[in-house]
Amino acid sequence: MARTLWDDALACIKAAKDSEDYRAIQSKLPPTDGSAASAELLANTNVPTDQEVAHLMGFHVRLGQCRSLVLQAASPHPASVAAYTQLYADIDEAFARLVQRKMTWGQYAQAGARSLAAFHTHSNEAEKTLIPLSRNGGVYRLFAIVNGSYRGEFVLDSGASDVSLSQSFLRVLVNGGTITKADLGPVQHYRLADGRTVPSQTFRLRSIQVGDKIASNVLGSVAQGEDADMLLGQSFLRHFKSWSIDNAKHALVLE
Repeated sequence: MARTLWDDALACIKAAKDSEDYRAIQSKLPPTDGSAASAELLANTNVPTDQEVAHLMGFHVRLGQCRSLVLQAASPHPASVAAYTQLYADIDEAFARLVQRKMTWGQYAQAGARSLAAFHTHSNEAEKTLIPLSRNGGVYRLFAIVNGSYRGEFVLDSGASDVSLSQSFLRVLVNGGTITKADLGPVQHYRLADGRTVPSQTFRLRSIQVGDKIASNVLGSVAQGEDADMLLGQSFLRHFKSWSIDNAKHALVLE
């Protein structure tokens, strides 16, 4: 498997933590695994010695060399870059106060905990994508790109079990070669809103993209009607950790 920028960034951070400088002061630094600092560390009222300052400087330089790799790895997501940039600024501010002995080890650990909490909040927000919705005919509508090339308008329908394509749109996909016989599944029976049960051909869609979110291998079925409304149902929505509708922003929120 090819290495990624994240692999390189994590390897850089590991090398920094394997250094003699880090090992010399590890017990006085807040945990890097996301766990809470101990009560003893938080209560430490000592400031660094000259030797500890030297170790802090050495470790900080090593760790700083990893930042560009982290930012490059996060670059496809501008909000994540912003979260990391703010985290690094907070770390540098607290670090400067620590090595100048204007902050104790305990205060440094407390500042680190606050910075990480803010970073996680920003990161969680960064993982969310807001897709504009239009309201027409009493339903929410949005555009999606199917199989990487074909753009269509869909009704957002969380009550629909699958993604439903109109017969005309399905024909475009078949004629374009992005749905083949290998993608076809069995005929299944679906219950309509009026209570009727109708048979429908099923198939696998290679991808559906809305905003910057892509769901792969999505189950679809063909709607009753040449140009029937197409539905973005649960076979798409369940690919994500969560989804919701922001009524104030008129947007679908995917995470």
